[in-house]
Amino acid sequence: MDKNDHKILKELILNPLESRPRMAKRLSLSREVLSYRIKKMEREKIFEYWSVIDIFKVANIVHFWINIKHSLTALEEAELVSLLKGRPIFNLYLQLVGTYNTVISCILNQKDDIYTLISQIDARFKNKISSFSVPEIVEEHFFCGHFLGIDYTQHKYIIWEKKEVISLDPLDLKIIKTLFEYPLLNNIELAKQMKVSIDTTRSRVKKLYQEKVVMPYVEVDFQKFGYSAFMYFGNLKCLDSAMKKKIITYAQMHTCFREVLFCVGEYNLILNLVVKDTTELRDSIVKFKSFIQETILTDNVLIILPERERGLRLHALFGKG
Repeated sequence: MDKNDHKILKELILNPLESRPRMAKRLSLSREVLSYRIKKMEREKIFEYWSVIDIFKVANIVHFWINIKHSLTALEEAELVSLLKGRPIFNLYLQLVGTYNTVISCILNQKDDIYTLISQIDARFKNKISSFSVPEIVEEHFFCGHFLGIDYTQHKYIIWEKKEVISLDPLDLKIIKTLFEYPLLNNIELAKQMKVSIDTTRSRVKKLYQEKVVMPYVEVDFQKFGYSAFMYFGNLKCLDSAMKKKIITYAQMHTCFREVLFCVGEYNLILNLVVKDTTELRDSIVKFKSFIQETILTDNVLIILPERERGLRLHALFGKG
């Protein structure tokens, strides 16, 4: 990949809805060259098109992470994944190396459901589970493709935070669900599936984009660029609005930050970091701690392994239909 490929990826991340002719003009490339390079990167799975839903705007839901330290065999871990996939609240399964070796992301309507799932996991693998930690995620900041050098002090990034649910009718919800499953679906095909006019889908989609209920999203595979992912769990003595703003400002300025999550529970801060090696990781965390100048009661750093399993993550928003 050369500089033009990097420029194209940045444009796709920052302006995913921009027309190809306009993008080609902005990058001083011919339409043919732009199209060829994008298709080549798609074939090589350098990036994928997604639709991101602001879960807090769509429904009254809660988002929990279950952090588990276990000694499961490969077969038992496969059984755990199978158990999770049978639960509508399951969103994402990550394998880690460190204090915890599994993180399970769950999106649900009632908090009690998370403790029911934990009880089921504990009962099934009772002698293999060492510890649980269950932070509730209340605010999420996503810096897409930050490692490519995108300046998020100048560009907008994705924010999810607990707020009042936006008024959405059944057609809105159906459109959101369809765009989540088929992010590249155009208005003509969407109108056919919704059985409404093209003008209706166009105006509905435009409004949903403007209100950032659903957003087109380009996920770049950072591993293909020689990067690895790490997770930092911290429990800060003080995490008020001023400290949150300070942390986000710092993250905007440093390209190693992929996600910043504010939580309630044993940990109140989770950072998703993308770096070249452990030396860069150590330096990044040391500089971060020095910058925030806040007492950290406990913290842990974990390696995120490439293997992951995804759930539907739609049940808590739309039901099982």
